[in-house]
Amino acid sequence: MRHDARDSISLLGLAVLAVVAVLATTLLSAHPAAAQEQRPEIVPHHDDVRLVLAFEVAQGALFDDEREGLGWIGSLRLLPGVAFGGLQLNGLLDGVYRNPEGDFGLGARISHVIVPVLRGAVQIRAAGEGEYLVRAKHARAALGLLGDLSGLLQLGAWVGRDFDQRSFYFLISVGSDPVTYGDPIGAIIGASPMEDERDGD
Repeated sequence: MRHDARDSISLLGLAVLAVVAVLATTLLSAHPAAAQEQRPEIVPHHDDVRLVLAFEVAQGALFDDEREGLGWIGSLRLLPGVAFGGLQLNGLLDGVYRNPEGDFGLGARISHVIVPVLRGAVQIRAAGEGEYLVRAKHARAALGLLGDLSGLLQLGAWVGRDFDQRSFYFLISVGSDPVTYGDPIGAIIGASPMEDERDGD
């Protein structure tokens, strides 16, 4: 029971840190002076709500607290959600393999642009996610950095805590959003500020 209580407190702490970090980034990027004088390109061109139907494959290592050596873990994820400006909210449907067992996870992810590159066509995102593992009846949570090519390709690095196995884990993820496949050039241009708007300011 003591372990369960500590795990619950740790999960809550990670979730709070993730939400605070993303909200702080959102407030800073939304400040008019910062947006116009320091980083005018951090505001994406489109401010409409966009549908996201991404998928992701991830694999990495589990650092077990109670035994020597590393364990291998992998995931196949579906990430339906919405994006507004630099903020993205996703549901998380996760098929998890934690050698030698499989599981199924349900959760959520939040991410926000912190560094735009190539006028916003490539975006570096800070992200936090948490999920409940159905078979293990426990949770895991992670913080990560994502490199996003306008939804066409997304690479991520994650550090998290598995509260069932009481272990930390590290993941590398590769993902994509099929919604962008119909017009990949438009997806890249849509993520970048228009030159005429820049010239008019």
